[in-house]
Amino acid sequence: MKNILRTIFIFVVGAVFLVSCEKKETNFDAMFNDWDPNNTTYYLQFVDPVQTIVSAIDYSDGSLIDISAKISVALLGNPLSTDLVIPITMDPTSTMSADMYTLSATSITIQAGKSSGFITLTTVTENMPIDVPLTFKVTLGTANDAPTGNTLTYTLKRFKYCYTELAPLVGTWSGTDNMGLASKTEIKLEGGKLYIKGLGEGWMVNWWGETVLDRAWLEMNVDQVSGEFTIDRTYLLTSDWGGDPYRYEIGNVSGVINACTNELTVTYTIYYEGDTDPAYSNSTLTEHNAHD
Repeated sequence: MKNILRTIFIFVVGAVFLVSCEKKETNFDAMFNDWDPNNTTYYLQFVDPVQTIVSAIDYSDGSLIDISAKISVALLGNPLSTDLVIPITMDPTSTMSADMYTLSATSITIQAGKSSGFITLTTVTENMPIDVPLTFKVTLGTANDAPTGNTLTYTLKRFKYCYTELAPLVGTWSGTDNMGLASKTEIKLEGGKLYIKGLGEGWMVNWWGETVLDRAWLEMNVDQVSGEFTIDRTYLLTSDWGGDPYRYEIGNVSGVINACTNELTVTYTIYYEGDTDPAYSNSTLTEHNAHD
């Protein structure tokens, strides 16, 4: 008798649990679970409503490139027989001020027979603070909002750009290479051109154990807009190892100077003079100006 009562009790409790946990179907669920091509119910939601976008630079002249982004709304349901105009409301928590952007329209139109529409957001980047994330946030706020996706939040930031002035780069730079070896170089400005010496010496002295007897100033071909530079293959230095002198060349040199952070990164290959096979290849060196 106790077992029978226990079984009945478990069954009743289980039934109550199942009834209490049953999910109530919403109109939104019903529309998709039992699709009716004649149903006029529809819902609206933003498409890809969370994005982070950073402005760019035109490296041909250093000018700002404004951010251009779509604000798209999708119609969930059967397409309508008439145009649908959807107002866009700015959320008060947005940190983008009105002078920092333009909209191609103040509302989004989904044309008859279509399932989506969009307007374009364009930043006025010169009015934005540099390297500061700003929030552009809008809401739908219609009677037909979908349960999710009714708020759009874009995080927009103006790219920090610094033109590469040559004079501030003069001086001593120090850092490490990709082997973790300490390095120190020196840059000078002469005749409107930059020259550098000391490349590769961290490896030459601390890894190979050679003594540098003579070093050359290397002409840097600098693009002041992008900060990128190259160095043609040329004589690098003469070292002593075991009483014998060795002459080296440097080639495949490419690098970039970040004038905003005073950081120099350069990749290069070292050769025995006249050789085609590298003595030390693909070394990457990162240094900072001693002015920092």
